[in-house]
Amino acid sequence: MKKINYFIILILGIFFIYFNNNISFANSSNYEQNEIEIIKAINKQNFKKALNLTNACLKEDPKSSKMYNNRGLIYRNLGEYNKSLNDFNTAIKLDNNYYNAYYNRGNLKLILNNVRGAKIDFNKTIKINPKYPLAYNSLGLIAIQQDHYPEAIDYFSKAIKIDKKLGSLYDNRGLAYTLNHDYKNGIKDLTKAITLKTYSPQTYYLRGICYIKTEQYAKAQNDIEIAAELYKASGDIKKYEELIHLIQ
Repeated sequence: MKKINYFIILILGIFFIYFNNNISFANSSNYEQNEIEIIKAINKQNFKKALNLTNACLKEDPKSSKMYNNRGLIYRNLGEYNKSLNDFNTAIKLDNNYYNAYYNRGNLKLILNNVRGAKIDFNKTIKINPKYPLAYNSLGLIAIQQDHYPEAIDYFSKAIKIDKKLGSLYDNRGLAYTLNHDYKNGIKDLTKAITLKTYSPQTYYLRGICYIKTEQYAKAQNDIEIAAELYKASGDIKKYEELIHLIQ
């Protein structure tokens, strides 16, 4: 099977699930109203408004590592990567045990194709907070990109041990199992992701491939049909037509 080069998308997708944990605020009553408004703005992906509010907080407290981390995230989502990197660096300089800032900087480094630097930041995140599942997930996705499938499975397994309810972890480990030709475990994990309602069209497509490899052809056809319809609903007509052609 052709390796799927989409690990950055997966990391950033999962990031939004944990967004309110990664973005954080100073414990000052003066920030209270802005805290609420920043969260609202980010949830609505109104990053320019969130930026203005965060700048107001930094004007009041220019040494807030948490606000620099917040602004780094906002700049990243606005595509202003140099500013984002500078803010994460500042957050870490102000608090060198701030694991969220290391994790967020690692994700930015992936966008900038600095995989080695990203791995260093994710490992630093784990060193500071060994119970942070997203750092293991990110390392697992990098391992997939580098064709190190058993290593990826190990990282995802560590993340799942920490958070058994985050379905994306099962989805990603299912991908790693599939690429490692362990189709039975692939089916198990992809099914778990679907049960937890954290799936994409590719989840069904991959499980369909696993069913083909284990000679469960009726189930395979059903999953590929579902995947095709999900791609169609998302507007990816090309992928929809490819899968329809595959099962005809």
